[in-house]
Amino acid sequence: MVIIVTMARLPRRLALAVLVAATAGLAWRLRSSGGTFAPAPPRTAAVAAGAAGAATPMPFAPGETLTYDVSWAALVDAGTLVTRVTDLHGRDGALTYEIAAEGRPNPLIARLYPLEYRLETSLDAATLRPRRARTFSREGERRRTRTLTFDHARATAEYELRVDAPVTRELRIAPDTLDALSALYVLRTRALRPGHDEQYAVADGGRLHRLRVSVEGREMVPGPGGAKRPAWRLTPRLDSPGGQPTRATLWLADDARRVPLRVEIEAAVGRFVVTLREALPALE
Repeated sequence: MVIIVTMARLPRRLALAVLVAATAGLAWRLRSSGGTFAPAPPRTAAVAAGAAGAATPMPFAPGETLTYDVSWAALVDAGTLVTRVTDLHGRDGALTYEIAAEGRPNPLIARLYPLEYRLETSLDAATLRPRRARTFSREGERRRTRTLTFDHARATAEYELRVDAPVTRELRIAPDTLDALSALYVLRTRALRPGHDEQYAVADGGRLHRLRVSVEGREMVPGPGGAKRPAWRLTPRLDSPGGQPTRATLWLADDARRVPLRVEIEAAVGRFVVTLREALPALE
């Protein structure tokens, strides 16, 4: 039973590494596309005026859905991860991307130990700063909701943990602090070049982290259907207070959309691999 519980908790660790460094992601679900490719959708013309180094036009748009298979050690089918850009709408006088990621284990693990993780972020389209981030988790009968409400002008964030009754506290943050899910999408907007480093402050779980992403170069990696595609190889490193650094390797498609194609994470409990199964709209 200890092994099952440990396996069941892996998707959350994976989501943190993928979505923060690379996160998303936060974690998991979907159907195979059969590996076909179709024209990509039109991109928005939004320019991230407040984000130095941001690429234009934006590499993602409402309707984008990315589905990933998650493997761990010898367990090829450990779970699935899906990320979605669900909307672009006005909120408090600003255009905001609504983005979500959901992770689930495979059905066998789920029957033995129910597990679900869902991350959401509201990302300001002009500044590429999150306005609010929320994480819902279910582990067995235990349910938790964590919410971060950002006030970048005051360099603070209100953190709320809700189990039975809500508990809140204020965090001091850097002005451009991101949450785990928004970090991955902001990374996709960057103009990448070999030898370049991206550095971010990331708030997650009521704590502050430092994320450094190094651009190693270009490689060919498999995409949906197995066909190899040109990609940027990135090595994210997440430093957490009082903990060991989390290291990973992330491949972003070397095209206008910068879709994450693959993530590999080496951890004390084994090796995680996240591979893109389907992109909607399909990759070109």
